[in-house]
Parts: sequence; structure tokens; C-alpha cells
Amino acid sequence: MADRRMYCPNHLKLKANRVPESDIADYDLFYFDPDTTWSSEDRVIVQGAELFSDVAAAVEIRNQARVPIWYPEKFGVPYGAVSAASDGIDRFAYQTSAIGVRKDADKDGIDAYRIYAPFGLSAVMEGRVIPNTALPVKTVYEAKVARWQTIWPDLMISPWPEKNGLGHDD
Repeated sequence: MADRRMYCPNHLKLKANRVPESDIADYDLFYFDPDTTWSSEDRVIVQGAELFSDVAAAVEIRNQARVPIWYPEKFGVPYGAVSAASDGIDRFAYQTSAIGVRKDADKDGIDAYRIYAPFGLSAVMEGRVIPNTALPVKTVYEAKVARWQTIWPDLMISPWPEKNGLGHDD
């Protein structure tokens, strides 16, 4: 359980005069384990439920190695091979929240944490939501940003690019 996605930066919540934990539907915790059995992932989910029992929002824990197994059925498109937890971050429907934080196991203190942000941090710091067309999930992007905009009306939303309607050239 190394990478954690952050949906909205705290400074934007403070700018909106909200406490940092307000309006968070869930937190996503990613990890990578080559054991793709459901029982293995379920053990981690159960451990996480106990560990995060004091967190008001849901904490969704997913083994990124398992995502290619269920993703096509749920979203109707192939996910592709995965070799690290960061592969999931690379495929978020929005560049803005493609951010992970990882703690180096052999270090302590503030310097033990590493940020993984393949699209940078400027969009999230400025409150701009930008689509990521790595996967053709326009409807996922549009549903999420519609929800976010009702909560944070000052977000600047970039539309999904209209190539073939899915974000990919045919």
C-alpha cells in the first residue's frame, strides 16, 4: 500500500473556506502485488478497513495488478498491462488528480515521502481539471467533473477532447 491519490488540494479547500476533510467521497490507495487473486487483495482491503476505521471518508484499496482483470467489464475498454502501482496513476481519467504519494520503507520523517505526478502539479494547484486520454473514458471523466463542479464551482474544467468522442484517433 504505497501510492495514495489526492482528489483536491487542501489549499483550494481553504480558499473555498472549507475544512480539508470536507466533501471527500473517498480516498484511493494503490499498491502493486503480482498475486492477482481476489483473496489476496481482500486480505489487504480488510487490513486497510481496520487501519483507516477513523477516517470519515471511504478508503478504497486496490491492487493495480488486478485492475486489468475487471476493468474491461466495468468500463468497456481494455486497461493494458500493469507492472507498478504508478501505472494506475498514469491512467486516471484526469491529469489533475494523477498524483500519488509514496513512503520509502527504509526512511522516516518528511523526507521519506515521494510525490509521483506524471502531469505535474500546476493544474491541481490552480484548480484546473484537465482530462487524461490515456484510456477512452470520456463518460467517467464527465460524470466525475460534473460532481466536482457542484461541490467546487470555481474549478476550471477542460472538456474531453473531441477526436472520435473517446479521446483516441481511429
